[in-house]
Amino acid sequence: MTTLPPPTRYHRRQSVERLPRTKPVHLHLVTPRSPDAPRLRSECQSAERPCLFVACKFSLYLDVTRAGSLVVNFADLEPDEMGESCALDIAARGGESLDVVARAMGLTKQRVAQIEERALSKLSARSAMGAWR
Repeated sequence: MTTLPPPTRYHRRQSVERLPRTKPVHLHLVTPRSPDAPRLRSECQSAERPCLFVACKFSLYLDVTRAGSLVVNFADLEPDEMGESCALDIAARGGESLDVVARAMGLTKQRVAQIEERALSKLSARSAMGAWR
């Protein structure tokens, strides 16, 4: 009878649940804004869900990098298969846990905490500048 070798670090890493990887699409596109696309949150609230405007800056499906490349955040899903497709919908619900926000955005909890900390420091700096004026 043969015994199996102990699992390696590679095998242990494979068993951990992982978030789906993002998929960069290296296209440099500049598309004109659709005239039907909502421009304000009040126009967006009553729109059809999942959101059809994946080019919107609040869409969770696509991101546009500074270089102009598109990044598909959920490569294994189509836009109409996503449970939530708009970051504004999540924000409108109020305080959510880091885990809920991280899963919706395809990030880790640590990265969401870093972004939150940076945003709060910017807000406190602005309020301090307002009080100084």
